[in-house]
Amino acid sequence: MEPTPESATEPTAPPGCRSEPPYQHADTRLRIVLSYWLIFFLGLPFWWRATSIERLALPRAKVEQISHLKDDIRLPVSLDLTSEVSGLDLPGLVSRLEATFAKNDAINDALKLSFSYGFSAADGRQNCETSSNHCFGLNDRYSVKIVPDTSSYVIEDRTLQVPFNLSSSNYAHDLSNTLTQLLLPPTTDAYKLRVAQYAPRYRLAFSLLNEDASFGGGATGWDIEEALARYIEPTLRQLRTLHNFTIESQVQYHAPLAFEPHKIEEGFVVGDDELKVFVNSAEWTLASSSSNDPVLHFILFIPSAGRSPLHVLDLDGKTSLSNAFVLPQWGGIVVHNSPSLVAKAEHLDVQALHATLRHFDTQLRSLLGVSVLPTTLRQRSSSGITRWQLDSLLRYRAIENVRGSIDTLQSILKLVDRIKGMPVGEAVRSDFNTALDALNEIYLTYGNAASTAILSASARAFVSSSKAFFNPNMVAMLYFPVEHKYAVYTPLFAPIAVPLLVSLIRELREYVKRRSTNKKKVE
Repeated sequence: MEPTPESATEPTAPPGCRSEPPYQHADTRLRIVLSYWLIFFLGLPFWWRATSIERLALPRAKVEQISHLKDDIRLPVSLDLTSEVSGLDLPGLVSRLEATFAKNDAINDALKLSFSYGFSAADGRQNCETSSNHCFGLNDRYSVKIVPDTSSYVIEDRTLQVPFNLSSSNYAHDLSNTLTQLLLPPTTDAYKLRVAQYAPRYRLAFSLLNEDASFGGGATGWDIEEALARYIEPTLRQLRTLHNFTIESQVQYHAPLAFEPHKIEEGFVVGDDELKVFVNSAEWTLASSSSNDPVLHFILFIPSAGRSPLHVLDLDGKTSLSNAFVLPQWGGIVVHNSPSLVAKAEHLDVQALHATLRHFDTQLRSLLGVSVLPTTLRQRSSSGITRWQLDSLLRYRAIENVRGSIDTLQSILKLVDRIKGMPVGEAVRSDFNTALDALNEIYLTYGNAASTAILSASARAFVSSSKAFFNPNMVAMLYFPVEHKYAVYTPLFAPIAVPLLVSLIRELREYVKRRSTNKKKVE
């Protein structure tokens, strides 16, 4: 039998030996390993671009130039003294007032006072003399009129009518104390802790909370819209120079307390320790809309029939007459006890809300920083916020915003220096520069500008600096620094990089060895 052509030409492999796959050839293995490294190096620029951090330069020199404004800013205020008291040494009184205010650190840190004196229009003379060279032309200018035969200070617009007390040996000192209270809000820690941080917009949330209406009684609703228009809107109109307000309201029928009030003979009481945890955040749904504006809450709390009447204790441990209290920088609460609400459920009309809304108005002023008038003062026209109070708050907020903005800009620079991977994008730099421009505007004009103009510029600076500081990219780096990035990438790339590196070294050694062997064979 003759073999076929195919079997005749087919090579015969030695017994026990296989042919090697192409990828096992030495040169092929080296090309495969090098191709992996080629792909790695080609992709490296794209990876670098995709993970690189945009870090634009910030105007550090400008911040250093404007930083002294934090300590130097003193807003100008002019006091024009006139007298209807014959024989009064007005120049001497002005000199004593200047000497007294020179020792007043609170005034000197915020205001630059100038005094002028003359005679009232009733005397037919309008002479104005001053110990400082600029008593006119200022926007924050007030008149202090000394008159006989009055028993109390009278305030109207920007005029203060002062009774002359010839028997008082400290007349200038008493007058300076009254003017200090009118020109500046209190500088106490309690005031600073209570007042809410400045914001151009506030959301006011008014809530009627029934502790448990299922036991009977309680309030089914309230005429809050009409009550707000009567009691709160006048205050909001006066404060629109500083803030814009959005108002919302709600009614809840089950808002239990998170603690047990103390039982006494007259009912139940809530002490100072319980007031701190009065708001049951776990079960009270107080936020009814989504907004980035800060919220001030005002709660009318109606205790259940089993805990009525519920009284609030003051710091002296006595029952509070108002039965209301303020939670600093958060809002105010009024506990409403009514025998009729225990017997049956009722709708609260405007008359029933009169006392509550009065308390809300007082709490709102307190939280926004409106200072309280001295007890020796009485208003001639209305019971609203006086011009002195409003101007005082304007100056306080303007200075607070300026100093807060500078502190925020300096904090941004410190963060960028400390965290080398902190991104500084175009949005951050734009907000940063906007804040600097507003501060520079204040620096150039605060010596003769009105408080409203300074407040407007300071608000822009405060909002822009805060926006830059809380930029999402910058905030993210505070919680995800570069070290965390290495911790994420290392477990991914280390298992791949080690075998590739070992294979490359091995194949290069084999290649060098083969080259050396072939060279010897040729020789």
